Amino acid sequence: MQSAHQSCCLFQCNGLCGESFHIHCTSSTQQHMRSVQDVPNLFWRCDGCVKAMETPEYRTAFRALCEAFRTVSETQTKAIEEVKAELAETNEKIDQLMSKLPDPKVEPTWPSNKRRRSSSSSVKPEVPKASVGRKVMKFAVPILPTTDGHDDMVWIWLSSFPPTVTEDDIRVMVRECLSFDDDEIIDVKMLVKKDADISKLRAVSFKVGVDLKHEETALDGDNWPAGVSFREFIFYDQKRFETELMEKHLSCIENIRRIAGPHDVIVVAGDYNQGSLVWKHLSGNRSYVDPQLTRTRTEKERLTHGVMLDGMANCNMHQCNLVKNDRNRILDLIFVSDDDCTVVAAADEPLVPLDAPHPALVFDIDASRTVFVQDSGGC
Repeated sequence: MQSAHQSCCLFQCNGLCGESFHIHCTSSTQQHMRSVQDVPNLFWRCDGCVKAMETPEYRTAFRALCEAFRTVSETQTKAIEEVKAELAETNEKIDQLMSKLPDPKVEPTWPSNKRRRSSSSSVKPEVPKASVGRKVMKFAVPILPTTDGHDDMVWIWLSSFPPTVTEDDIRVMVRECLSFDDDEIIDVKMLVKKDADISKLRAVSFKVGVDLKHEETALDGDNWPAGVSFREFIFYDQKRFETELMEKHLSCIENIRRIAGPHDVIVVAGDYNQGSLVWKHLSGNRSYVDPQLTRTRTEKERLTHGVMLDGMANCNMHQCNLVKNDRNRILDLIFVSDDDCTVVAAADEPLVPLDAPHPALVFDIDASRTVFVQDSGGC
């Protein structure tokens, strides 16, 4: 509704012209105008607009305009409904495709290319949670000569420091934090990878060795600066861990053999990462390790090789893959309980991009027999 301008006795036409008029210049009365003001649904038009809007031309044009608005509104509503229907259909197709996808691949527990650490026991010890120092202090950082190690030591892990901090800096900090005399032995080692560019690291950690008699003092958070994380440093026996892990792997194979029938075939395939083993063809699809060409580099490798080969032999499993990688080695091994029914070859059409050390393999198995397949790695 158009409001009346009472201050100057003018009323605005709500018709085509939109002009303002004095009430005495129109055919309307004061009572009419008060009704227009009081009732929101009433609109006032001047005499000229009333006559113009009563003509057939105006009525025809007005109806056409209303019809056009209605058509546009219906078209928009229909288009929106069609888009909603297409989206619903697309979502349904996506759900159907997702339901057909295989479950995400579970990370293998063994073997892996990642380096593992182990303890001297069969159970890997839990690393204690790092504590944080609480002592607020300021100290200078002079340079002191490096000291030798000590047999009877407690080792502390300290973190995290800017890469500009050196082992000598940490030695000075430890001496002041723990109130050591100048002749007290403090062994410090920065924990970074060999040949790493320290300047590109965000932070570095250290392991610190002090005499065992200072164990309680070294593990007291009140003695370390605020913000410094610390805990006892845990040493792991890598050699023992890998052999024990191999023994657990072989134990799983033995369990499968117990439940398998006499005519069932067991296949164990995976990246064993035993590149120093040299495999030679024996007969059929069976191979063996050539002891004259195999050169173990470490005691850990020798132990792992022995456990794996002896264990597979005890399980009556034969290695049948002779496909070498780009370095003329065989990292991916395929052990089967019946080598006569398995043929291994390089795949002509890999399903995923190739990893040079791990060529794509294909092996055929008699489909008429039950097959137990164990994936032992990321091959």
